[in-house]
Amino acid sequence: MQPHSQGEGRSRSDPYDRSNPVCNLDQDALNALLMSEYPPGSTVLGEYFEAPFTLRDHDEVALIDPATLECSLRSHRVQLLHSPLNPKPWEPRSYRKISDNAYFDLFARVCFARDPPIGISSGELPVWLGPGLRSRMTRRAFGSLPRSHGVVFGKP
Repeated sequence: MQPHSQGEGRSRSDPYDRSNPVCNLDQDALNALLMSEYPPGSTVLGEYFEAPFTLRDHDEVALIDPATLECSLRSHRVQLLHSPLNPKPWEPRSYRKISDNAYFDLFARVCFARDPPIGISSGELPVWLGPGLRSRMTRRAFGSLPRSHGVVFGKP
């Protein structure tokens, strides 16, 4: 692996390189969180529809109730809505993955509700992740652009 510059003289392995064994640290963090909260044997292997992760599937997820975060995909209840791989939606490069879908509606809901579980200032995130009409219109504009997995998940 070739390091790349992080600015200010720092460097690290490229987080977008899928051959890098730590390129998906968010998945490791999610797995560690689940393992810390649930005892061995208490989890079950669910259906794909319960945790959709492709861009196409995210576009088909229906937001049923924003207050309870309830969603469905093709009549199946969604248990986990996650943005896998890189770049993450809060990274500037992610504009290629942006679409006006339930993931982004719920992201804004969780971060910017009256009593959010995660308190974030809208200035800390790209415009497409914020609440309101401006963010929704930005997502719709980016979502209308053609997507290619080679462009979305490859290096620019």
